[in-house]
Amino acid sequence: MVNQEFTIKDIQKVLKCTNGKITNINISRLTAPGENYLSLVFKVDFEVSIDNGLSKTISTVAKRIPKQANQDGLRITSLAMKNEIRWYLEMVPSFKQIANECGILCDYFPFCLGSRFSLDPLKICPDEEAVLLLENLIVKGFKNEDRYVGFDLTSSKAFLKTIASFHAITLAAKFKNPKIFRKIKQFMDSLPNPEPPALGCFNPERLVMDLMLQMPACQPYRAKIEALRETALGPPVYKEEKEPWNTVIHGDFWLNNVMVKQRDQKEPLTKLLDFQFLGYSSYAIDVVFFLLTSVKSEVQINHFDELLRYYYDQLTSILSKLNIPELRLTYQEYLDEVKRMAMKSECRHAFFFTTVVYGPKGTGPDPLLGEVDMFENLKNMINNMGELQREKLGIIVQLAATRGWI
Repeated sequence: MVNQEFTIKDIQKVLKCTNGKITNINISRLTAPGENYLSLVFKVDFEVSIDNGLSKTISTVAKRIPKQANQDGLRITSLAMKNEIRWYLEMVPSFKQIANECGILCDYFPFCLGSRFSLDPLKICPDEEAVLLLENLIVKGFKNEDRYVGFDLTSSKAFLKTIASFHAITLAAKFKNPKIFRKIKQFMDSLPNPEPPALGCFNPERLVMDLMLQMPACQPYRAKIEALRETALGPPVYKEEKEPWNTVIHGDFWLNNVMVKQRDQKEPLTKLLDFQFLGYSSYAIDVVFFLLTSVKSEVQINHFDELLRYYYDQLTSILSKLNIPELRLTYQEYLDEVKRMAMKSECRHAFFFTTVVYGPKGTGPDPLLGEVDMFENLKNMINNMGELQREKLGIIVQLAATRGWI
């Protein structure tokens, strides 16, 4: 990684609600290589003078489009930036309105402090000067869990409770506020599905499964892995599933897209991040992907079914209070939906994604600074798979196979 100073042109014009005069701005890289793949993330502290000679610090996080070694990477990261800026501007207010009307928890979005697509106000697509400015949750006691370790049982339940609320908001809007639901649906329909990169004969999912076929822990499931390998067609494209259970899904709920604040003798607080490639599809997608990729191995082994049940209990508890007959869900119907989406996309998605979860921490060339091609770097990571990733793959393939998910 190259050491360098970072600047963001006219960042002071992006920040809203300063209630004072900005006197100084400090910018530094917030996350190390390997922690983010679609955005460069900076810590930006604004020193602001206020009345009576006093001053305050406004601590923020700035997300920017990274440098890319090829056009595919630039196209994907630019689209991610556009989607996320639009999410905070157009959808978060609607979600909060529905939550308030229906009595649903909605305190898990970071506060947006400003954004722009470009220095040119007429541009409608992000360029290299695009920026999204969010509150810095670290100064409020939130942190990312160690991706090499995973969520413990308590934090896993706190997160599942949060996403049950997140999923319930769209479901509630369908029946309680059709006008807002139409707005949500129009927004989701307007999001383009990212075109897969031109990787030639390199298929990341197949390459991971090729290596799984050589692992002793995977041998009892060899036939199942071989069959799944033939369906490995690239990143999932989330389409509408069975109504009325389609909802807004995140599609990428893993450790680094969730921040947790631990509290003594109380349930942890959680915040949801990186709304870059959302979908309107089955709630089960987010549930399966998180449980397979982001939970401690010992918790997966000993509490997997408990966690599956916990999400169901949280979701149905919220929905029961809304008294909507169409949103009655039995536990068996829920398990069937979870299994269907696990088989359709999320098992192979999770197998591949262990490459990201167990990728190097802060070492080697940085794809976000254009020091190495994003996809070539991914290929190298898979081919140099470490023992932690191999152990996790052995665990999650067993979890999936014993439940008939593969």
